[in-house]
Amino acid sequence: MESSSLPISVKEVIQLPNIGIDASLCKIGTLSFESDKYVSAKEVTGDGTSNIIICEIEKNFNIYKKKINKAEAAMMHPKHNIIALRAKNDKNASIIQVFNLDTQEKLKDIVINYDVVYWRWLTETMIGIVTNTSVLALMIDNPETPAKKIFDRSGALANQGVFIMSLSCDSQLQWYSLCGFSTTKENNKLNVNGHIQLFNVNVNQSQPLEGFCATYGNVKCVDDTPTSLLGFIDKKSTESKYSLIVTDISPSKKVKQSVEIQMQVENDFPILLNFIESYGLIFLVTNAGFLYVYEVSRAVLIFRCKISEDSCMFSAKNSKTGGLYVINKSGKMLLINVDTNNILPFIMNYCRNVDDILGLCTNLAVRYALPGAEKIFLSLFKNHMQNGNYVEAAKICRDTPGDTLRNIETLNLFKSATGNPQPILVYFQTIMEKGKLNHVETLEIVKPLVMQQKTQFIENWLNEGKFTCSEELAEIVKQVDQNLSLKILLQSGTPGAHSKVIEGMVSTGQFDRIFAYCQANAYKPDWVTLLRNVIVVNPEAAAGLAKIICNRQTNTYLIDVNTLIEIFNSRKRVQELTNFLVE
Repeated sequence: MESSSLPISVKEVIQLPNIGIDASLCKIGTLSFESDKYVSAKEVTGDGTSNIIICEIEKNFNIYKKKINKAEAAMMHPKHNIIALRAKNDKNASIIQVFNLDTQEKLKDIVINYDVVYWRWLTETMIGIVTNTSVLALMIDNPETPAKKIFDRSGALANQGVFIMSLSCDSQLQWYSLCGFSTTKENNKLNVNGHIQLFNVNVNQSQPLEGFCATYGNVKCVDDTPTSLLGFIDKKSTESKYSLIVTDISPSKKVKQSVEIQMQVENDFPILLNFIESYGLIFLVTNAGFLYVYEVSRAVLIFRCKISEDSCMFSAKNSKTGGLYVINKSGKMLLINVDTNNILPFIMNYCRNVDDILGLCTNLAVRYALPGAEKIFLSLFKNHMQNGNYVEAAKICRDTPGDTLRNIETLNLFKSATGNPQPILVYFQTIMEKGKLNHVETLEIVKPLVMQQKTQFIENWLNEGKFTCSEELAEIVKQVDQNLSLKILLQSGTPGAHSKVIEGMVSTGQFDRIFAYCQANAYKPDWVTLLRNVIVVNPEAAAGLAKIICNRQTNTYLIDVNTLIEIFNSRKRVQELTNFLVE
């Protein structure tokens, strides 16, 4: 299979050892990778000096070091040039300090009388801290706020022999998940057991699970509204089976999916799990370096490949592409992206064994505006039209990405169809239920309304944001309502409409708005041409314009007075000229 047809691209971005972050630092507790902005790590040199190494990913992986002998750990903020440092005092308590490196301001300086075994940024203002006995939240937006306990470690995760792998929470801070693993030996075989502790803030209750990699995301699974989801890998210590579980944690409970994971090598186990919210997918990376890609709403495996020879220990979302960065234990940073153009064609060609694969593809195309399903939409549209199912046909048009079906040819098909109510009205109503009409559709619905002088319908839909405004639309509406036409011109926002906007303001007598509009848009009208155009259709408005562009009282002379007189004389507008000269 050619790489150009694959739904996922995997690219090596950089080798961290090549820029000064040794592979020995690429382990949990030493290296921090909170986002696609920074990588940070603590190193101890041969002479015992401790440094914090900071890699600025967005600045071409620029590296700089800070000497900090007392700190035992450091991590950069996910978005800002802010660093959190952790050290021990002489009483063996943990000191946490947070500094803004741009302003040199100390945001936090606090002592916690616990050993800290794991920490990470949970939000932009909150650090999650795992101690031997509990999980704490430390807010940095108030220097005086102490660390607050969220929940106590319980079940298997109360055991100090469990290695903590991750701490995560949902976007509403209502659910938290603490994950770790322990190992046992049986018949000289090393078994890795995963442990999860879920905590629900609303009911103040924990739930233990056997498994790995609990994570949260907001994904469009059922309609255009994102659903709050929990994903994790279920694995009972008494069984060899791994299963991906995706469940809705919102009150709606719309999603509950489970699928068994077919591990490719013996003794492999999950390490990283991330929702790829921009595409409705979830990425699973295993200890052996395999990537599994699942569609979220139905937990369907759509792609699998090996991406690394070493275990990938760290991940962070790519905020620009919606993909995922991972770092393996040898220091290789990889970027995993979804190929927008290939994802749907790949699913249709290679996942044919999946029930209703066409429905899955059309849903993905609709929710994420993905190309590649045009033939499916066209086929469905033709079937509905032939069977007289005009509502369903209109829905297909509405949900198809781009203008594949929303064009003049489709409109003509609906206009030529017969039924009660009229199919073309069904079409427009269906489109406007969930969005607005495009340029072609707007013109087609407005033309008959103008002929019937039903301006109230036009104005109502315009106010509701159902139209795509344009100069062409304004010209059509101008026949029946100049004020409404001007409103459309203003909403169109096209630079080419400036002259027509000024002309509209003149025609409707809104002279007081003209100079403010010109100033706001840095526009300098051709006053002579404008006056010549207006006097043909509205001599009274032309006289009003003349009084503001040539005014002795305000000492305003935007055109020569003699030119102005010549324009009125050429049209034999003696009365208007006389009034102007008198004033």
